Amino acid sequence: MATSMKHPRRLLDAYRFPGFRPLVGVKGVFGDPKARVVMLVRRETTKKPRPKPGRGANPT
Repeated sequence: MATSMKHPRRLLDAYRFPGFRPLVGVKGVFGDPKARVVMLVRRETTKKPRPKPGRGANPT
């Protein structure tokens, strides 16, 4: 019997955005039993802009 089993989607799959990944742990909010906080971590660091040609590295 060849049945295709789908993997159940996790809460973390719903909060996966380009450039960010969710942490495994989910935190609750004090006073609200149904509220959850999903922490997102940036996948890569932001790149610094390069100096434009014709202008010095020191803008002052």
